[in-house]
Amino acid sequence: MPDAEIIATGSKGNAVLLSGGVLIDCGVPLKTLEPYIPALRCVLITHRHGDHLKLPTLRAVTERRPGLTVICPEDCAGLIRESCPMAQVLPAIPGHALCLLGQSGPAVPYEPDIFIRAFPVPHDVPCLAYWLRVGSGTAFYATDCKDLYGVEPPSADLYLIEANYAEDDLQARTSAALDCGSASHERRVRDTHMSREDAMQWLMEHAPADAQVILLHQHHEEERLE
Repeated sequence: MPDAEIIATGSKGNAVLLSGGVLIDCGVPLKTLEPYIPALRCVLITHRHGDHLKLPTLRAVTERRPGLTVICPEDCAGLIRESCPMAQVLPAIPGHALCLLGQSGPAVPYEPDIFIRAFPVPHDVPCLAYWLRVGSGTAFYATDCKDLYGVEPPSADLYLIEANYAEDDLQARTSAALDCGSASHERRVRDTHMSREDAMQWLMEHAPADAQVILLHQHHEEERLE
């Protein structure tokens, strides 16, 4: 099973490290990522919102690691190429697998092959979920999506899934907001993020019983729903 380190999750920034070398999203300050930069093998970007793609950070990371592979949705590939000229930018095409070959030998540390598949998920901008195999371990990552209906990734050992809000909590917040005159923010949350109930239902239908599950982007009382 891949090791997972949740560096940050939520509206203030997102970054998750898998197996020590795969960074998913880069929505945090450079200082937060500095300890991880030397071992990075690739960066996966889910979508272009600033809490998932902080371009100054990504530019600094790729300047320190020229040639680092950055995989992203097609709609932000040009933006990343322009902002991060030292990166090797690969648009992720749903339905097509990407393979980053590892290396081994007496003079280099062993690196496993990395296989990546992208799945489009509904958000207010083009957004991707990713299934990965790093060596013999597999993981599925999905955040900032309204739901995962119709998304059928291969089985995984580890699932990292958004569970942004509880239905009852959001309904209560919507009613309170309507009493104050507008619930546009709450409606946007429902239209662009996945509830805990939908996340758990999808996991019950798709995740093996022995898989590890990490719920991401969970709203806490002191935070504003995003």
